[in-house]
Order: sequence, then C-alpha cells, then structure tokens
Amino acid sequence: MYSFHLVEELLMKIKQTEAEVARWREACELEVEARKPAEKSLQLADNTAAWLCKLVEELSKQLEEAESRNQNRCKALRMVRSPFAIGESSNTHNQAHHQNLKLPFLRFDWEDPSGWIYKAE
Repeated sequence: MYSFHLVEELLMKIKQTEAEVARWREACELEVEARKPAEKSLQLADNTAAWLCKLVEELSKQLEEAESRNQNRCKALRMVRSPFAIGESSNTHNQAHHQNLKLPFLRFDWEDPSGWIYKAE
C-alpha cells in the first residue's frame, strides 16, 4: 500500500514537472518571437543612424562651400565698393554712386530651391 502511494506521488510530480516544462517552453518560444521585432527595430535604427551621418557630412560640406562663396562675395563687394570710396570728396556724391550701384544676384536655375535660397541670403 505504501508503494502505491509512493508511485502515485511520483506520477503526480512527473505531471507537474511536465506542465512546468511546457510553460517554460512556451515562455522561451514567446521570447524568441518577441526578439525578432526588436532585432528589426535595431537594424532600422542602425540604418537611420548611418543615413543621418551621411546627411550631416553632406550638409557640413555644403556649409563649408557656402562659407567659401560668401567670403569670395565679400571680397568682391569690397573690390566693387573701393573705387567709389577712393578719391571722393563729397559724401552726397559718394552716396549717389552707391545708390546706382548694381550688385550681382544669383539667378534661380530651377534645380535646388533650398540651396538657391541659402545662397541668396
């Protein structure tokens, strides 16, 4: 009789252990499934970061080029302005020359509106 209870107890523990194994297996499968979207999200974040780095590099290059053009324009303006300032005795006459002075302005080439606006500023 004692061995019968012992066998029943062991069978019950086996069933409980099998149920626990099934729960752990399901939890592991759910964790593996949950990991897939996280990996996709991480890959997307990596791709976005790489794209943003390239964009920052390109914008930095454009900024350097624009600063260089701006420095060249300032030099050109000083060269255009200097003949009127040298040798003029009257301020009113000097102002009249400046009022009639035409400065070159960039023409829109229908290709890059934001770049044209940036150059025009």
